[in-house]
Amino acid sequence: MRKNSTNGLMTLNFWRMCIANLLLFASAYMLFPVLSFVMPEQVGISLPQTGTIFLAFAAAMFAVGPFHAFLCDEYKRKNVLLYSTLIMLAATAGYVFADSYAKLLLLASVQGACFGLATTAGITVAIDITASTRRSAGNMVYAWSA
Repeated sequence: MRKNSTNGLMTLNFWRMCIANLLLFASAYMLFPVLSFVMPEQVGISLPQTGTIFLAFAAAMFAVGPFHAFLCDEYKRKNVLLYSTLIMLAATAGYVFADSYAKLLLLASVQGACFGLATTAGITVAIDITASTRRSAGNMVYAWSA
């Protein structure tokens, strides 16, 4: 059997998805150590409030899970991935302008929800662009790209 470019796992689109996944996780996880030092100094919130902000991020990330299937069925998976990533980018940029605990809590919730949607939508898009015979290997490579 002759192999062509569509049978291979590492196509250009799959590479792009893996790099986008790496950058998505890096952008979210690089904020955690920075924000934990900056929030108490700049905004003047306490350490337990800082923990509550990260808890809001995690809770929002898991809260959107049940709605992912509906959103990806109702709208295109690619659009869900694109819009959730763009909203997450806007929420990340919004940390510069946050000057109160409530604004930080709102931004963390929005960022967590969009991060949850972007990660799950990214998985479905990566599965869609992978050849059906290589999906198991594609899932492993995509998971390790984060």
